[in-house]
Amino acid sequence: MFTTSEILIERLRLAGDDEAWRRFVDLYLPLIYRWNCEAGLQPADAADVAQEIFLWVSQNLNEFERQHVGAFRSWLKTIAFYKIQSHRKHKVMRSLETADENQIFEEDPLLKKWGDDHDQALLDRALELIRPEFTPKTFEVFIAVFINQENPTDVANRFGLNRQNVYVSRSRVLARLRVVLKGYMEQEIF
Repeated sequence: MFTTSEILIERLRLAGDDEAWRRFVDLYLPLIYRWNCEAGLQPADAADVAQEIFLWVSQNLNEFERQHVGAFRSWLKTIAFYKIQSHRKHKVMRSLETADENQIFEEDPLLKKWGDDHDQALLDRALELIRPEFTPKTFEVFIAVFINQENPTDVANRFGLNRQNVYVSRSRVLARLRVVLKGYMEQEIF
């Protein structure tokens, strides 16, 4: 395993040693840039975050203490990790201030997943809350027709009902579901 020279680190700590900083940046920029890209940052963002990392190192290098072989690399990886996370957070916050909500969710897969999970979690919880208010058959008919999008005729045949009963069951449960979800959602989801 290669380690960062203690002499280089000491030279970096000296104010005004531009040659040491040039050497350090030449050595570490490709690695830090690659870490940033592997973390999913776009090239321009990866370059910006690399600059933030170098700036932070320059301002905080005096706090670094080599305790074991590879300690500097670990310290640098930790800084990179937090700067990447901070960049993502700030980018999302800037997007939230200026962009359309749907655009944000489409651009960031993690936010899209969280949004989908949120909606599904609310729906699941609301269904759980209202389930005791209906007979098991009525509730199962609703799940089959509304949630699973099954053909109402097939559902009617399976449960020994006519189509009208299927639609009545669906409407009753749906009306109650809307009441429970009202106030938890800014707009109706159905």
